[in-house]
Amino acid sequence: QVVPATPEEVEQFLILNPVEQHAQDKFRGLNPQAQRWVINRGSLDNAKDRTGAFIGRMVSVERAANGQVQVPPGDWICQNCGDHQFARNLVCRSCGAPKSM
Repeated sequence: QVVPATPEEVEQFLILNPVEQHAQDKFRGLNPQAQRWVINRGSLDNAKDRTGAFIGRMVSVERAANGQVQVPPGDWICQNCGDHQFARNLVCRSCGAPKSM
C-alpha cells in the first residue's frame, strides 16, 4: 500500500522543483497517494521543461492510480512510484524500487 504524501512533503517538493502555478495547483489537488508516486519519481532537475515534465508525470500517475493502464501479462506497476515496468525489470527503471512479489 502506498503511504500518502503529507502536505508538508508536497510543499517541500514544490520548493525544490519550481514549476508554473497551474501545475502546482494540479499537484496539490491530487489525492495523497498519487502525490506520493509523483514525489517518489524524483527530481525534475534534468527536465528541459520542468512544468511540462511535471504535468506529464501527474497524468501518468493518475492513469495508473485509476487503473487506466493496460498492463500486459508479466508486466507490473511499481508500488513506489506508479511507473509501468516490463516483466524483465527486477527494479523500477524510474525510481529504483524492487519489484514487489
